[in-house]
Amino acid sequence: MSWTLVRPERAVTKKREEPRYWDEDDPRALYYAVIEACWIYQYRNLQENLRKLSWKQARKRVLAHGALSNEWTHHRRGDVRLRRRGLEMRFRTGTKLLGWRELQEFVRAERF
Repeated sequence: MSWTLVRPERAVTKKREEPRYWDEDDPRALYYAVIEACWIYQYRNLQENLRKLSWKQARKRVLAHGALSNEWTHHRRGDVRLRRRGLEMRFRTGTKLLGWRELQEFVRAERF
């Protein structure tokens, strides 16, 4: 068995993007975060599952696609990430968690 040593100066470091925050004063921030999450997680059929199934079944199907990443993602506006407990949004003062039940209410309201 042979070992390969990686020298620190040759290690490739990923350039860290600056975090994007949601505007706390915007009353539509939650709405936009749900839209963005549905677009980002469309490969997990997030919107379709939340619309057709109960929130518990939808959560189960979305999480069945594999482990969720701990990284924050964004499409246009602010950072979001899907967790076992729900959708997290990054604000300057901290993070806000939107549970699966509330997430389903936004999707079923068909505002987008």
